[in-house]
Amino acid sequence: MPLAPPGAPRPPMLQSSLPTEKEPVKAEPLGPRYLDDQTWLIERTEDEGSYLIRFVPEYATEPSFNLGFSNELKVAPDLPIRLLEPSLYRIEILTETIHGDYIVHIKPQGLLATEGTAYYVGVGENNTVALKLVEMKPGVVPPAWFVTPRGWVE
Repeated sequence: MPLAPPGAPRPPMLQSSLPTEKEPVKAEPLGPRYLDDQTWLIERTEDEGSYLIRFVPEYATEPSFNLGFSNELKVAPDLPIRLLEPSLYRIEILTETIHGDYIVHIKPQGLLATEGTAYYVGVGENNTVALKLVEMKPGVVPPAWFVTPRGWVE
């Protein structure tokens, strides 16, 4: 399949090539009592061709501000990340697209890892990222976002 010329619109999200035995799921936003649609600043550092990523809340005034998503490790499958103590989340790279991008799924682990919920991460404008807590239900493939070695894209 030929690659699109630079600046061409992005094709629809590719489905994972991984085999699945379960129905696809759809994602429904949960109520306001959850961390829904939070916005975070993105800081990036290039290290030998790979990006190290770190997210901090846009309203944070000190580096020690505790309510944040912080990770300075390279994006990779099973990468553990911390959002709110004592919660633990993992990044799962589901699919590599023809453009060399990755569909990234952040799955909760530990105390807040209740069945039927998942966190997804996506990027907004001006180097911000939006975290959305969604409820997983049978029916439709959930939303996903792309991360590439060149940085985050919508």
